[in-house]
This record gives sequence, C-alpha cells and structure tokens, in this order.
Amino acid sequence: MNAVQVSQKLEEYGMENVHRTSIYDDVRLLQSCGYPIKQAENSHKGWYMEKHLLEDWEIKLMLDSVQQARCVSVHEANEIRNKLLNLTSQRGRSRFSHMIMPLPGNVSGVGQTVRKRKV
Repeated sequence: MNAVQVSQKLEEYGMENVHRTSIYDDVRLLQSCGYPIKQAENSHKGWYMEKHLLEDWEIKLMLDSVQQARCVSVHEANEIRNKLLNLTSQRGRSRFSHMIMPLPGNVSGVGQTVRKRKV
C-alpha cells in the first residue's frame, strides 16, 4: 500500500485527513520497532509487510516445548532456540531471547542426550 491507500484505509476507521508525512513517520517508527515493513522497488507502490514462516505465538509454543523436553540436552535446546529465533522478526527475537533457560530435571546435561531404547 502507498501513503494514499493507507490514508484511505484509515478513513474507513474514522481517521480522516491523515497527512502523508505522518504516514511516512509512522512506517519508519514501526520499522524501528522491528516490524518487517519493506519499501516496494517502485516507491510509488508503497510498502508491504514481509511474511515469516511462523507466527510469534507458534515460535513461543515451540520454545516452551523444547524447554520442557527431557530428551534434549542443554546444548541441543540452545541450538533449536537459535534456529527458531531466526524465523521471527527482530521484535520477536528480543521478546523470546530469554527463553530456553534450562530448568533442573527438564533437560539432560551438556552432550548427554537421552535417547529412546530400541525395543
């Protein structure tokens, strides 16, 4: 969407007479907050939002699952965490970077992955 299209969309929500420069400022602010908003190659076409493979809530769910898994070592949990964080936005990375703090008994020791025995 370009600035005119954004302004028209805002009018649908009761926000009339929004100036184009305000829209430009708002887009820059959203970008600085980590939203994946990109300028189209033809700047007259405006901006678009990059899609990520996974939504933030899906990544959080997987991070929670890895943290609780007893069959994953601390080292493996950190590797999985880094891979998942690479699938989200900068904002998502800052929100989830504290996750995967191994809890005693939830993950095995470094390099000591618990493997299923063959039956």
